Amino acid sequence: MGAIFHNLGQIVVAMGLTKTTGLLVYLPVLVAAGIGTGLFTGLVAQSCYLALRKHPILEGLKGGVERAKEPADLPTIEDTESRTEQKNLKNGGED
Repeated sequence: MGAIFHNLGQIVVAMGLTKTTGLLVYLPVLVAAGIGTGLFTGLVAQSCYLALRKHPILEGLKGGVERAKEPADLPTIEDTESRTEQKNLKNGGED
């Protein structure tokens, strides 16, 4: 909805500057483009979220990815390296 009102605001301002109502013809095009790009952005964000929540640096979050609010909840690089070394030792030194 925000994109639609943003586009509407742009058209209203442009109509005010040019003193013509003919610019309303562009509103359906802008709305369709806004919906399309909004869907694309949402799908990319969802894909990134699903991929990043499995990243090793996020494994040690207290309460999971959704609950991490404080920087102290994030594991340090040293923690991640230590976990990787422990996994390698368990696997006989293999990656």
